[in-house]
Amino acid sequence: MKYTKPFSAIALGLFATTLSFGTTTNVTFTGANELEPTNTPNNWEYIGVGFDPDLYDIKYGQLNLTGPEAIHIDILNIGAANETNATVNIDGQGAVCNVDQLHIGDNFNSINKLNVTNGAIFNVNGSQPTQIGGMVNSSVTVNIDNGSTFKVNGPLGLTPSISNFKVSNDSLLQIIGPWQIGDNNPISSQTAIINDSTVICPEVNVKNSALLQANDSNLTFGRFSFENEVELTNTRLNFYSTSINNKYLTMTNSEIINDSLTSGFNNYGVVDASGSFKVEDFTNNEYADLRVQSGKKLKITGSLANEGKIEVFDSELEVKGRYVDSAVIHNWEDGTFAISNGVVRAPDTNNDGDILFTTGQSMYFGSITNYSDARIIVSGQANVTFWDQIQQDGTFKVSAGSIATIFGDYYGDPISGFGSVYFEGQTNPGHSPGNGVNSTNTYLGLDHVLTIELGGLTPITEHDIFGSLQTLSLDGDLNVVWYDDFQASYGDTFDILEWDTLLGSFKNIDLSGAPLADYLEWDLSNLYVDGTITVIPEPATLSFLSLTAAGLLLSRRRSA
Repeated sequence: MKYTKPFSAIALGLFATTLSFGTTTNVTFTGANELEPTNTPNNWEYIGVGFDPDLYDIKYGQLNLTGPEAIHIDILNIGAANETNATVNIDGQGAVCNVDQLHIGDNFNSINKLNVTNGAIFNVNGSQPTQIGGMVNSSVTVNIDNGSTFKVNGPLGLTPSISNFKVSNDSLLQIIGPWQIGDNNPISSQTAIINDSTVICPEVNVKNSALLQANDSNLTFGRFSFENEVELTNTRLNFYSTSINNKYLTMTNSEIINDSLTSGFNNYGVVDASGSFKVEDFTNNEYADLRVQSGKKLKITGSLANEGKIEVFDSELEVKGRYVDSAVIHNWEDGTFAISNGVVRAPDTNNDGDILFTTGQSMYFGSITNYSDARIIVSGQANVTFWDQIQQDGTFKVSAGSIATIFGDYYGDPISGFGSVYFEGQTNPGHSPGNGVNSTNTYLGLDHVLTIELGGLTPITEHDIFGSLQTLSLDGDLNVVWYDDFQASYGDTFDILEWDTLLGSFKNIDLSGAPLADYLEWDLSNLYVDGTITVIPEPATLSFLSLTAAGLLLSRRRSA
């Protein structure tokens, strides 16, 4: 049975008609035709054409639009009062609802819903702000599902207390103005969930207790501020304007990308992540925490600066530059880089803070410069392999029970602690010259090259010394070279090795970099006895000197 307008409305030609069905429906509109109640008086279903009111307030019941039909409403208020219970359903291919202004939810004790489903389209064409959500004890739900579209031509706010906004199953959310999830009320709670869908917006702010959650989706934002929790799973987030500021991000197998690489990511809270960042720079600020998810990998294309804490536990972190081998990790003086059973890959690392390894087997690829007040510590039974060059100017400690293996070249100060260190590359003790006596057990590999610089007779200050306060195991090559144009003389002795227990010997000893005068040679007979090498006369010179001395003695006797 079709509903017929009251006689007074027809006779007087009123522009506005209020329909009341029972005590739970209150609809105000202008220019309507053919509204028909469904089985219960609380439900309303639009079945006609040409429905174009100026104002439509639905406080109770339902408004259902099924495609292929289109309606236009200047102002649509869903639940525009206290204690409302209203639902609007836009469903099916060809179902299009155009509004100039939208407001969902109001003050107290309200439950209001908007469903756009199965290929339907909902357009908010006006530039006025769109507010979705109620206040105290209110619940507002927006569901954009199954290939549907929700477009807002102005700002969109999920601002009141309890608001759930969901876009799912290959749907599209497009916002021309800023999108604010959450408001200035610290106890408010808003949730925006994006599942297998696309979102396009120039600016997004997640505030206070709000949550943005995206799964298997594509997000394109201009500016993005994470002032509260954001969860991304199998999702690609593109941003194209200023840098992102983060408070709490959980990112699983996802990407955050600035294709122009002109903007960065600033973490002021917690990033728990796997996947990739492609940004100009990633800054982990003081007190912030960057955690690579266990069993997963995080790749950062761009530089990484750390003033907080980075955790690589049972996981892998790769930092790769925009250009080949250009990325730098800079761990500043307040920064802590904690690694346990993890892998780190970066062309260069500059360390002014702490790089700490504990438990399990870890690997570090890329050169490390350990500055004067910085620390590298291997402890807790850790076994760490360093694959590239280390410039050691600070503290490098390997605690008892732990192992460090260095395949790259090693320059600088000795290693402390009572663990074990294996050198497999090239070692240049000290700072031309300097001290290279480690307190750890020290093992030199078959292909290792130890270079000792001689610039005077005093160990450490004038020539290099290398060894161990515990066990020193020798292998590989020993190269001895002059430093600063020094030339040794007959009788000069150089203490170049130190140990408590000595094992093995050098396979090759190269003295070509420390040539002597024609009548002198090197004596290596005490190298494995007390660690010294000495300048002595050549055998022929020694024989000549002996014969000369004998001749002089005989001549004196005859003269006598």
